[in-house]
This record gives sequence, C-alpha cells and structure tokens, in this order.
Amino acid sequence: TVYGGIAYGEALGGALAFGGSDAEYAQCPAGVYFTSAGYTIQSWVYVISVPNWNRIIDFGSDAGSDNVLLSSTLGTNGMPALWVGPSGDTVQSSVELQANTGWHHVCATWNPTGNVGKVFIDGVLTGTGSVSAPAVGTRANCYIGKSNWGNPPDPNFNGGMGAIQIYSRALSDAEITQNYNSTKSYYGL
Repeated sequence: TVYGGIAYGEALGGALAFGGSDAEYAQCPAGVYFTSAGYTIQSWVYVISVPNWNRIIDFGSDAGSDNVLLSSTLGTNGMPALWVGPSGDTVQSSVELQANTGWHHVCATWNPTGNVGKVFIDGVLTGTGSVSAPAVGTRANCYIGKSNWGNPPDPNFNGGMGAIQIYSRALSDAEITQNYNSTKSYYGL
C-alpha cells in the first residue's frame, strides 16, 4: 500500500518517487519475511538527499523490535547498511552513495553459515561482517521508505526506488552481479 503523494513513473524501469515527507511511504502486509535460512534484500535507488538513516526498508514491529532494515545511509555518512535488531548488528558499505549521482543497485544478504552479512552496490561487494540471525516471526510494520523509529530522528526516504525484492535465501555474489547486470539497462546504465 502506498501512502501520501508518492508518484509512480514508468520511465527508468518503473519506480516510486518518494519526496521525503512524513506522509510518503509504502507498507507491505504484516508477515514473516526473514528466517534463519538466510535472506537477500535488493532495490534500485536514486538518492536525492542523505538524511539520517534514510530507509530503503524497515521491517519490524516497533523501534528496535526485531527490525531488519536496509538503509541507503548509515547515519548521515552516505554508506548503505544492513541493520538487524534488537542486537543492532550492522554491516555497512565502504562505498558512499552521494546524492543525485544516478541510479544504484543496493543489496544486502545474510547467510546463516557463519552469520555473515554483506552489502553490495552496483553488483560489487562493498562491506561484510558478522550479523546475528533475525528473530523469526511476524513483523507488523513492514515499511518501505520509512523508519520504525519515526521522524524525527529518521526522515522518510527522499528519492526514487524501484524493483524492491526480498529473497528467502542469501544469493551468491555471482547471482547479485547477474541481477545487477540484467536490470541496469532499465535504469539507463
């Protein structure tokens, strides 16, 4: 479900345009999206500004309540990050996404073998680290472009977002590169 004045455009492969206001976000139905079998989250994003913890997705039941989130920036540093709570385990990219630099494929995986979290930008691994398993269960607030912590402290997403996908396993590095290469032409790359 889409809320607020979010516009949809068919240009560039089809995308939602988020203006960053409190009223603009999307929400998926409550459900079990992450299990101990692993997962992958990926999306195409066009970042217009880099406010604090600008969420791509934040699936949880409240602030710090078993959240799994993918952010286009860790704090305000511009480096995409995977955050899993309530422990707060974080893996961040070593590459910064600067505002107004075009479309980028942002992806995060978690593999239960070794509890390895990874972050990718444009099909390239840019961060890796140890991340706890997500709590298994239904998450009530499955937000796209919005934080479970609210605004403030975390403003809603400001930019374009397209092709959000969640897989029930950790895709391999080669599969992520393949996904990037097979869809980049939709985003003018």
